[in-house]
Amino acid sequence: MKICAIQQPYPYTPEEAPAAVQFVIDELNSCDESIDLIVTPEYTNCPTKFPPGESLPFAIAHTRELVDYASAGKRFSPENTLAVWLKDGGTRYGNN
Repeated sequence: MKICAIQQPYPYTPEEAPAAVQFVIDELNSCDESIDLIVTPEYTNCPTKFPPGESLPFAIAHTRELVDYASAGKRFSPENTLAVWLKDGGTRYGNN
């Protein structure tokens, strides 16, 4: 089994977070059809500590791009991609 495990450099500030999301997208691009499993880091769509009230808006703004890219083409599917996102659970946030 071939695994593509992606770990972007940790963004220490909210200003560095978009580059961390882009890093994951770029790494997804390097996973070819021979990969059996793709794993992204926890909170891929919200990869740093944000000031109160800014985490979910950042995650919402970046999740669609990640999901669209990860699901584009036949090489990515729910069966071979483990992507862990921040999600709004209504009364609390959690992993998806």
